This record gives sequence, C-alpha cells and structure tokens, in this order.
Amino acid sequence: MRAAGLSQLSLARPGLALGVVSIAFCYLLNIWIVPASLTRFREFQFEIRNRMAAFMLQEGVFTSLSDDLTVYVRYRDPDGVLRGLLVDDARQPNSHATIIAERGRLVDSSTGPRVVLFNGSRQELDRLNVLTFGENVLDLQQASKNESDRLRDMSEVSVHDLLHPTPAMLPNARDIPKWHAEAHKRLATPLTAGSFALLALYSVLAGAFRRHGGMIRPLMAVLAVVGLLAAGLAIDNIAARDNVLTPFIWVHAIGPGLVCAWLLLGPARRPSHRVPVAAPVSAVQGI
Repeated sequence: MRAAGLSQLSLARPGLALGVVSIAFCYLLNIWIVPASLTRFREFQFEIRNRMAAFMLQEGVFTSLSDDLTVYVRYRDPDGVLRGLLVDDARQPNSHATIIAERGRLVDSSTGPRVVLFNGSRQELDRLNVLTFGENVLDLQQASKNESDRLRDMSEVSVHDLLHPTPAMLPNARDIPKWHAEAHKRLATPLTAGSFALLALYSVLAGAFRRHGGMIRPLMAVLAVVGLLAAGLAIDNIAARDNVLTPFIWVHAIGPGLVCAWLLLGPARRPSHRVPVAAPVSAVQGI
C-alpha cells in the first residue's frame, strides 16, 4: 500500500479513528457510567449491611447490628418467631441497658426494622433499674445509619465534586490532594488510549517492510505499554500526595502519543515531492 503512493497518514487513519472512538468511550466510562454504577452498588451494599442486618440474625450467635447494639437469639421458629432473646443496647451513653425476652418477632416499618419483644425485662446497668414488660418494641433504626450520613468514596462522586469538595463530603481536609489527583486522573486517563494507539501504529508503520514479518517491533511496543502503565501507577500515587506533581499525569497521558505522532507523521516522514532538474545541454553534449 505504501508502494502505491499512500502516505503515512492514510495508512494510520483507521488506527487513529479507532483511537478516537476509544477515547470517547473511556471518557463516557470515567465521567458517567463508572461513578453512577459504583454509587448504586455502594448504596445497595450499605442498605444490606445496615438496614437488612437485623433480618439476618443467626441462632446461637451474638450479632452486632452496630458498635453499640448486639442481639443474641437462642433459636428461631419456622414461622419466624425468635426465642430466647438477649439485647445489649448501649446507644444511649447514660442508659446502657440489657434486655431479656422470652420471644420476639422482627417487623419492618417505614422508619426501619423493629423487633417486638414479649414477656421480658429491661435492666439499666448504670442505675440498676429493672423493668418487666409483657410487650415492648425495640427500634433498630438508630443502629442502622441513615443513608444520607454515608460518606461517599471519591470513586463515586463527579469530577466537579472532586475538584470542589464540601466539608460534608470530605470531613478530613488531608484527603483533598487525593481527590484533586483523582479528578485529573479521571480526565487524563482516556487520552492514554490515543497514545497507546499511536504507539502501536508507530511500531507497525515505522521502519522497513519485511515480507516475513517481524516480532521485535510489536514486542517492543508491548513492553513500552507495560512500562507506561507501571509509570502511570507511580505517578498517580505521587500526585495524590503532592498536587504540585499533578501535571505529570497529563504528561504521562499525552506525551507518548505526541512523540509517536511526530516520529510517524512529522516532516522527516513526509515523502519528498521535488521535481528533478534537467541536466544542462552542454553537459549532455559533452557526454
């Protein structure tokens, strides 16, 4: 194809087009699809761990629904009735209580899971007060954290929130450099697809054509990509500690592509179109 007169740009155009499509798809993943899917997954995981944990009580096991609430069930009937309940409730610092009940039943409400206790007693350890009851409702909502109180991971938030985090989103100000580095990484990483495409094109189109092919240039291209990936991980970690080094994220994403584009499509690779100058008549006659 090169002997037919096609330029380097014409030969590289399909690969460049595929690289542009890859960049656009990577931006779609980094900016919208991945954060949205991670947010939905973390919300579902949070709901299972906190709201539904009360419905996963095991027989003969002390189940910690939170740091300050533990429930023990001796056994569970087939119809869902809990037998032999022991509840250690320390959600109120001034009223640490231990509740014992013969039986109970878990119910779900609009405000969260509850357990209805029958024929039991409540003893406050601090005051040594004992209260017997025939029926009592223990609200487990405080043991399950509110979904709005859940701190979102930096992989879930948008690029704007990464660059401008609020104190509610990021209580620890020491993590701000990590969030800024994550924002630049999310914006710069898709450009590495174009750099890798140009690197592959350079390994294929540069140099002399060999009829039987060659493994050296493709192998060197693969090793170069592996080296760039390793360097990218190191640069991301360093930039997360000190945002002064954040520009290196962009240099790593764009630099290899610009170098390969210059080597492949630069002036040194353009064919010469000089018109041959005719020899002087006197020189021809002398010959």
